[in-house]
Amino acid sequence: MSYNIAVIIETMNTYGRGIIRGIGRSLRNRPACTLFYEERTLDSPPPTWLKTMKGDGIIVRDRTGKSCRIALATGAHVVDLSENRHPGVPTVISNHVACSQLAAQHLIEKGFAHFGYVGIQGRPFSDRRRDAFLEAVGNAHLFELPNDDQAFSSWGSDYSKLTDWLKKLPKPIGILACYDMPGVGVLQACRLAGINVPDTVAVIGINNDELQCSLSTPPLSSVAQNQERLGFEACELLFRLIEGGAAPRRILEIDPIGVVARRSTDIVVMPDRLIARAIGMIRERACEGIGIAEIAESLGMSRRTFERRFYKAVKLTPHEEITATRLKRACELLVETSLPLRTVAKRIGLASLAHFTEVFVKKYGVKPSEYRRGPTSD
Repeated sequence: MSYNIAVIIETMNTYGRGIIRGIGRSLRNRPACTLFYEERTLDSPPPTWLKTMKGDGIIVRDRTGKSCRIALATGAHVVDLSENRHPGVPTVISNHVACSQLAAQHLIEKGFAHFGYVGIQGRPFSDRRRDAFLEAVGNAHLFELPNDDQAFSSWGSDYSKLTDWLKKLPKPIGILACYDMPGVGVLQACRLAGINVPDTVAVIGINNDELQCSLSTPPLSSVAQNQERLGFEACELLFRLIEGGAAPRRILEIDPIGVVARRSTDIVVMPDRLIARAIGMIRERACEGIGIAEIAESLGMSRRTFERRFYKAVKLTPHEEITATRLKRACELLVETSLPLRTVAKRIGLASLAHFTEVFVKKYGVKPSEYRRGPTSD
């Protein structure tokens, strides 16, 4: 069948473009369909053509909800991707709780006992991420930025309140920013305050906007959301509605891919400094084939003493930590590159594809090729 589909989603950032790529994946199975879209931001006014559109379906994401209300008035089927919660409108969003849980787990694994959260006033997604983070870590110091996208994205921003807050925090501390740009702002405030990152303050964001994360100093760790799957699922849902299917009773929440660790959280905080050094060595050289005996010798311990001391501090064996580090790197390579699987296996220090597949399936429950494609790939 041929349908006319409108997409009202921001095209000016990584998140929106990822959603649109996912919609494109869904449309490949329906080449007869016609897609309408335009360049816009999350705050752009509703398109002038929307009121008179004679379409079959509309996927919409806007901050105010105006575009969604107009879309509903056209009589077309609508799927909403925003936080506005229009009653009865099928909605697909990111799983904010899972994002915060991954960030919290990352900081906890680093050994932090103190935590902070930087959010934005009046933004529902920020509140949900804050609440989930607080539940995961138990307690956290909170800072709210004004409800302004330009707070830390223009020359001459005022960092004084944020730097004052950072100076007063107990340290070392791990901080989650509600998304990447505030995280970049926290890093800049740390520089202005003379606070070392990541040794004193570690920072992680959400979205994994590679441009923002790579341009920050130091590069920002971030939770990678699965925007493409979100877009794909939204489009598939829209077609089910158009073809007479029932609307889901619950909001569909899309889980994130995982943490992309960069320099802003590249530290292990623990009382046993020798074991902290060992973890640092594993992080740096696990994929080069570093062995347990080599690590123990460099720390001046017998292998048996090292293994016992390591397990006491980390609750994992050195071998388990090395394997986990290798597999985390494998996940990054599978998502971020198109390298052949045999090459990925070699890059993480495993001699054969069969061995790589075996340990990957044991850890994640899917083969590397399935993980790369994602659960909704065509």
